[in-house]
Amino acid sequence: DGADGEPTIYHGHTLTTKIKFSDVVKAISVYGFIASEYPLTLSLENHCSVEQQDLMAKYIELHLSAFLTDKTTRIDSKSSPASLMGKILIKGTASAASLSSSSPSLSSASSSSSVAATSLSSSLSSASSAA
Repeated sequence: DGADGEPTIYHGHTLTTKIKFSDVVKAISVYGFIASEYPLTLSLENHCSVEQQDLMAKYIELHLSAFLTDKTTRIDSKSSPASLMGKILIKGTASAASLSSSSPSLSSASSSSSVAATSLSSSLSSASSAA
């Protein structure tokens, strides 16, 4: 969670600069496919609270919706990169700590990861349905 209520991206225990999640998705929307139209994969290791995950979903929907697949698109191991040209794939994990306030009964990181992905995914689905 960012100190100002905004989700923040950084690599822990390094000298990297913290940057706002919203700035990153804006940059991806502008520059993501300049060098190549092949699909991009965003790998999110999420340690944010559910409230900030909701913000992340809103930013993704606002800035990247044109690059996301809809619910009718089937993506599986047989999908070719060519069939996903110009698309962004989102892969996510979360720590148990990021969900402890909303789901105190969860104790394993794997359960938390799937719930976090579901939370972010649900937020994205809600945002898509509202649009």
